[in-house]
Amino acid sequence: MNQILRHEKSTDLELVFPLTDADGQPITGAGGLDTEKSQDGGAFSDCTNEMVEIGTTGFYVVTITAAELNFNTVVIRLQSSTVGIMPLSYEIHTFINPPITSGSAGIATIATTAVITTGSEVNTYTATHERDGTTHNISDAAGTTDAYYEFNIGSTGVPTTVTLFGRSTGNNDNLGVFGYNWGAVAWEQIGTILGINGSNNDDHTFSMYSTHVGTGVDSGKVRVRVFSAGLVSATLFVDQLYVSYAVVASPIGYQDGAIWIDTVNGTAGAVDNVNGVADLPVNNMADANTLLASLNFDRFVIAPGSTITLAVAQENQTFTGRNWVLALNGQSILGSYFEGAEVSGIASGIGTKQTFKSCHLNAMSHIKGTHLISCDLEGTQTVAEAGDYHVNRSQSGIAGTATPIWDFGGVIGTTNVNFRDYSGGIQLESMGDTGTDTVSLEGRGQLIEGTCTGGVVAVRGLFTVSGISNLTLSDDARIDTGQIKAEAAAVMTDANTELAAIPTTTGGLRALIQYCFEQFRNASTMNKTTGVETLMKEDGTTPLGTRTHTDDGTTWTKPEMS
Repeated sequence: MNQILRHEKSTDLELVFPLTDADGQPITGAGGLDTEKSQDGGAFSDCTNEMVEIGTTGFYVVTITAAELNFNTVVIRLQSSTVGIMPLSYEIHTFINPPITSGSAGIATIATTAVITTGSEVNTYTATHERDGTTHNISDAAGTTDAYYEFNIGSTGVPTTVTLFGRSTGNNDNLGVFGYNWGAVAWEQIGTILGINGSNNDDHTFSMYSTHVGTGVDSGKVRVRVFSAGLVSATLFVDQLYVSYAVVASPIGYQDGAIWIDTVNGTAGAVDNVNGVADLPVNNMADANTLLASLNFDRFVIAPGSTITLAVAQENQTFTGRNWVLALNGQSILGSYFEGAEVSGIASGIGTKQTFKSCHLNAMSHIKGTHLISCDLEGTQTVAEAGDYHVNRSQSGIAGTATPIWDFGGVIGTTNVNFRDYSGGIQLESMGDTGTDTVSLEGRGQLIEGTCTGGVVAVRGLFTVSGISNLTLSDDARIDTGQIKAEAAAVMTDANTELAAIPTTTGGLRALIQYCFEQFRNASTMNKTTGVETLMKEDGTTPLGTRTHTDDGTTWTKPEMS
């Protein structure tokens, strides 16, 4: 049994669990205990600690160390040599919590950038990330200092305080501290840093409010400004700077556990819990991939009208949407799922099971294991790898007499293609050029042979065929108008067999029709004395059947012939 957990990255995890038999009963005294780990898809190896039983309860415990959990995905496999114990594993997806600042609203974050409007700087804003004695220095220019730091607290964050550990030199050269009010589009003073003649740094903490966080395209942004004019000679030394904030529940967020993409109306950015949410989708695949990796997701939702060109491998991922455009661009898509797209281009990778559902397929190159479900085939579909391909409940997307093409690639090798419940025309090209190619075609439409060397096509359903020369059809289960006409013609022209005796009313239709024919055509005799009527066979002398007419003076009776 596999269980899935989420746990903070690089922190110890104690697992307590029973080792059970097939009926779910805990097994005491299990022998040959073996605890192994696989980190980010790597090979399994022994864990630092081994599981041990808690007394004689059949429950066991093991601690997975922080170092062992310094990976995105860790699988723990718990095994025993005792016969009958059921397999058990834990799939652990790790996450990183932002730092918690003592005395604050809870979560704190560091600056993501700084803008120096007036003044000069030594070092950059990154020097403010740690309280280590390295400072970001901003000096006035002609008596004015004007600069701001920007933070990102996510779409669900509300700033509560900003804390600056540092100093402003220059006696009486005081610096105002401001928060940006995004609604009023104005700076609001939230405090002052007094200028001193000294080198000691102090904590300066100022309150911030909900108006100090951006919304919409600026969602999650917080700006803190230092400004003053009329300075004599002032330098601001910032050793550490951070904004503390509270998190409120988001009514939207990463709906469906997915990164949301809108290349038309989205915005660039790859900040966790800010970009890529349903109400602030990213506008490019690079940012979406960054967020996906950071958040340990495997799913994208694409807005209508978006266009995506793959630039890197997108493996074992899900892309869903409606009316969007996808260019595969030669990237590996093994194990991935795509829905609602207009697709073109070359797929690479060693195929496993890739799926396109409800897609419009232009000219494409596929890898083995690809499933096309409820798709319109509009361009040439080319096989890029020998193997099995599945086309389920799909159809031609080309109007009129033209048909889509399935190209076996010429030099690819043995390939099997399954068309199940297919509708419309399909033209096969390069089939049998290399290896032994086979096709199962079920549904209704038209099968056309292009330029093929050979191969077997099993046809089941209502299909006409055209140009068949090198392909071998297995089509006992195929029905088309030509076949129906041929069968009808065969019935009409088959030689008749003369009846040996008069058929009964339960005889076959052919015998009954033949009897009607012989009754009208063949010679017959009537004995006036006995009233016996005799129907002759073809030769005019051999009786086929007789009946005796009677007349009692009132009623003349003609009985059945026998």
